[in-house]
Amino acid sequence: TLHLRTGWFPPRSHERTKSFSYSTRTTMTMMHQFHKKNGDDAYRKEDYQNAIFHYTLAIETARSELHDEHLPEKKHELASLFSNRAAASTKMSHFHEALHDCDCAIAVDSLYDKAHFRKAQLLTMHGMLDEAIEACQEVLSLDSNNKQAQKELQV
Repeated sequence: TLHLRTGWFPPRSHERTKSFSYSTRTTMTMMHQFHKKNGDDAYRKEDYQNAIFHYTLAIETARSELHDEHLPEKKHELASLFSNRAAASTKMSHFHEALHDCDCAIAVDSLYDKAHFRKAQLLTMHGMLDEAIEACQEVLSLDSNNKQAQKELQV
C-alpha cells in the first residue's frame, strides 16, 4: 500500500526554496484546491482512506506554496489540511497519526484553535486527561467563548 503520511518541517538552511513562476504557483494552488475538495467529498462520504490520501496530496502542494509565499492565510490553510487529515485518521482509529497531524497543524499555525480542540478530544479519548485539559485551556486562551472547549472541561 502507498502510505503518504508527512509532517510539516521548515526547510533546512542549506535547502533553499526556489521561487516559482506565476503559472507554476497557479497550477500548485489549483492542485491543492482539487485535492482538498476531493478530501472533503471523501470525508463526507465516510471514505476516510481516500480522504487521507487527498488531504496528504493537498498538504504537499500547500507546503510548496507556503515555502514560496510566507503568508498567514497559507499557514492557516495548511493547518486546516492537517486538522482535516487528523479527523479522517481519527475516524479510522489511527490515534498516533491523528495526534501527529494535530501537532503539525499547531506547529504551522499555533493560533488555530480547532487543531488544539481536536487534539484535546483525541487525548480525552485515550485517557490522557492532564494533556487534554491543557489543550482545552489553550483553546480557551485563543477563544474564551469556545463552547465546545468549555463543555469538554466540564466533563
